[in-house]
Amino acid sequence: MVRAKALRQNPIRRTNSETSNHKEMKIFTLTIVMLFTCITNFAQTSTNCPSYFKRNNGGCNGQAMLKIYYASCPQVAPIIDSVYHSGQKLTVTFALPDYSNCSSAGYISYCVNGGNLPTVGALQIFYHTPGASFNCNVLEGTLPVKYLSFDAVVNERTVLLKWLTTQEVNNSHFEVERSFDMNTYSNVGIVLDGFVNGTNKSYQFKDNSSELQSRSIVYYRLKQFDIDGKFTYSKVLAVRLSPAANTVMQVSPNPFIENLNVRFTATEPGVAQIRIINATGQTLLSKQTTISKGYNNIQVDGLRGLATGMYVAQLIMNGTVIDNQRVIKNPF
Repeated sequence: MVRAKALRQNPIRRTNSETSNHKEMKIFTLTIVMLFTCITNFAQTSTNCPSYFKRNNGGCNGQAMLKIYYASCPQVAPIIDSVYHSGQKLTVTFALPDYSNCSSAGYISYCVNGGNLPTVGALQIFYHTPGASFNCNVLEGTLPVKYLSFDAVVNERTVLLKWLTTQEVNNSHFEVERSFDMNTYSNVGIVLDGFVNGTNKSYQFKDNSSELQSRSIVYYRLKQFDIDGKFTYSKVLAVRLSPAANTVMQVSPNPFIENLNVRFTATEPGVAQIRIINATGQTLLSKQTTISKGYNNIQVDGLRGLATGMYVAQLIMNGTVIDNQRVIKNPF
């Protein structure tokens, strides 16, 4: 009993070497725990799976493009390791992600090297980010809205925007955005609903802001919102508020029966398009042709079948709406 008591009163003494090893083991263990915790936390914040994807075969200078849409953009754009379709690995590789459209349009794009993507079906995408690898089953998304037309009519520096949709899925509303430099856009109005126009739906928005008075050209785009808050952009529509220098548009005969002649002088060669637009903004006929610098005459045929009434003949030159003129269709 005495010996046992003595042992309790004299604890084990470690040498300096043993003490140093013990401290190093604690530090090493703590480092491993912290490293594991950091990797776990990073994986949780940067590996969120996308909502859906869209294919764009030919979208990368002739190569296929994969657009991956997110409800909220990840902090780090994940890199695609491989993609499986119906259980089969695709024999393509992917370029590094393009993150530039995520904040504005909600997607990260990847150019595809070595072929196109399957035209239908879900994809299983294997990703990696620094410190984490993961995979996601991603369904193909469909455009919530399909546009039949998006046009503008100018009347004394007031712009009337008109657009027609042929399909709407969970559409909430449109915001009209305007720019004077094609870089910075501002919201100039909200369009909550349109009206049924046959099998389509028609919308319009009038912009008569005082800011247009001193401008010669303005750019518009539509920002379409789903009911869940996601949004997509339409094409950009360029509208000239005053005729370009030395560009005078003449339309004859007016009234017309079957044909129209559109005459104008262009300051540069390029491509011109003539559109015949009805009162609801629907483009009924479009003709595109190459033009030369100087005088041009475009004949628009096949108008006999149009209903009697008023239309707009619109001249678009090199992608910019140059002028609009009202024309009247006679029955005979």
